[in-house]
Amino acid sequence: MNRACAAAGVLLAGYVVFLLTANYFSQLELRETALTRLSQDMEKRAMAVSYFFSERKNDLLDLTTRRQLALYFENKALGMSREYGLEAGLFEMEEGFRRLVDRKKLGEDRIYSRIVFIDSHGEPLADCEMKDAQHDGERSLKELPTPRSSEPSVFVEPASEGLRVMVSVPYFFKGEYQGRLVAWILPQAVTEQLLDVLDRHDSRRFFGMIDGDSHLFLPAKMELAPCGLPDQADGARLFSCVREDGAREEMLSVSVPVRDTPFSLVTVLPASEVFGHAVPWHLLVAMGGIAMIILGGTAILLRVLSRSNELLMREVDERKRTEAALRMSEARFRTLVESSLTGICILQDGHVVYHNPEQERLLGTAAVDGWCRDFQNIHAEDREKVRQTLERMACGEASTVDMDFRFHPAANLEERSEVRWAACRASLIEYHGREAMLINMTDITRIKELEHLLRIEDRMSSLGRVAAGIAHELRNPLSGLNIYVTNLERALHDLLGEEPDAVRKVEGLLGSIKSTSNRVERVVKRVIDFAKPSVPRLAPADLNRSIEGAISLCAVTLRKSGISLDKSLAPDLPQCYADLQLIEQVLLNLITNAVQVLKDSDGPKNMEITSSAVNGGILIRVADSGPGVPPHLRERIFDPFYTTQKDGAGIGLSLCHRIISDHHGFLRVSTSKWGGAEIAIEIPAEKRRRT
Repeated sequence: MNRACAAAGVLLAGYVVFLLTANYFSQLELRETALTRLSQDMEKRAMAVSYFFSERKNDLLDLTTRRQLALYFENKALGMSREYGLEAGLFEMEEGFRRLVDRKKLGEDRIYSRIVFIDSHGEPLADCEMKDAQHDGERSLKELPTPRSSEPSVFVEPASEGLRVMVSVPYFFKGEYQGRLVAWILPQAVTEQLLDVLDRHDSRRFFGMIDGDSHLFLPAKMELAPCGLPDQADGARLFSCVREDGAREEMLSVSVPVRDTPFSLVTVLPASEVFGHAVPWHLLVAMGGIAMIILGGTAILLRVLSRSNELLMREVDERKRTEAALRMSEARFRTLVESSLTGICILQDGHVVYHNPEQERLLGTAAVDGWCRDFQNIHAEDREKVRQTLERMACGEASTVDMDFRFHPAANLEERSEVRWAACRASLIEYHGREAMLINMTDITRIKELEHLLRIEDRMSSLGRVAAGIAHELRNPLSGLNIYVTNLERALHDLLGEEPDAVRKVEGLLGSIKSTSNRVERVVKRVIDFAKPSVPRLAPADLNRSIEGAISLCAVTLRKSGISLDKSLAPDLPQCYADLQLIEQVLLNLITNAVQVLKDSDGPKNMEITSSAVNGGILIRVADSGPGVPPHLRERIFDPFYTTQKDGAGIGLSLCHRIISDHHGFLRVSTSKWGGAEIAIEIPAEKRRRT
């Protein structure tokens, strides 16, 4: 431990030396940074001054684009004299200059004192000079510098009251130099612009603007620094000077060029305002002393801390092991929940705060949170039951509740055509320190369907036995009745052979009796077929043949009923194992039902039959434009003896359902494109064993 403390002391001492060295160099870097910031600040100020002069150039460029200048030179090119046409053009130019002078102001003061257009010979053509402007001695305009390029320029002209800034823009007409526009900027406009970008309240800093000929501009109410302004190029410079009280002070001057002008912005201020009063090596000595004190105290603390360090490390290791075990436990529990085949969600404050993937698959992404708030995807008949159960749980009346309810998956929420069953258990738990509700949900649709099928099988078995007995009891008397009617017909024909009218009348009555008897016998036969259905003879077959056969048998009925039939049969329909006669019987039944619905319809009478290969099977669709089947009746129309027609027996669709089930297929009802009923028959292509 002592060796460790000694090593730690050596390392700490080395670290302190490193800190002192780093601090010394950081102080030097801070001085450089402060100087850089000052230079950047001056560059920003110089940019503002540059923008001021750019606006002045733009003012004159705008004048050169006015129509008055071009019109003057066009008239001059046409040979007009000043008395006839040119004088008016010069007057319009001067008026344009005056409007610019009056419009451009800084506060209440004008920016320009004079604007002149000077031709290529140095003679003024148009001159707008304000009455209060002063121009010493009316210096000849020919002495003004000649423009060296086609770009605007800024230059300085000495004057009796100081310096005057001028902006010049050359003017070209049809590619030839015709003269230039020169504007005199009032000195107070330049100094006021400087006051806008410089600090008016910093009395210890000096700001000024110098051009290439060392002409100095000072803002109003600002005096030159006591130490004067050193000669220097653009950049920063340190120099010493003696103040008025005799004390020597180190000063800093920074000069930054103003872009696109002959000026540089300069500032002079005490170096202590930028770098501070402390010298870097003074700080180095002071921090060294403080470091020695810290090292001594640290040596004492190390001995105290080393004793408690071991205990602390033990506690840290124990906590890490506990946290690792907790994370592993949470990971196992999350994996268990996320992989569960039961939909799990946590309901808190009316919102689902957690759900596993099975819950999302069960309800759909859009309905995961909404099913427990607006109950829109809950079946209408079960909605109130679910709402009351959740309210009881929220009020604390029960801690655990089990219930079954029906719901519509989110994908079919608008049509509400698909209905599924869910078994749900809700329990009160604590989640993140607050009361919540844990809900486990399992899809039991298949179980409910099997229960429904079992009930139907029981009913059909019982009804089959009863129907078979009734049919057997009716069939024998009907056979005898038919024989008696036939014999009676022969006897009456012999007795009434000489009276044709009586014979025809008796034959009509006997024909009606035989027709009614045959109809009763057909119903009895259908009941017997329903009670004891024949086993389908499955063989490879083309279902299009059954469709064509059914359509051919119903063609006359369809034509008499005024029904338009469209068929779209897949030409390359694969063969499947089926009994063509039974499939044709199913299609005849479906077409007959559609005809019975459409023949009394007032709207369009359309029917469509299609065939296609989908999902390894054959899909046949029979659609009509009738009133359709309401969603709440689609589960019942295949029940035995259930019918919505006045003269129906309720056996046809049930028999169709049994035949398709014997083919290991499915029979589904949906809505057609006309809003009527669409019945889809799906039969697998491969042969399956009966289970």
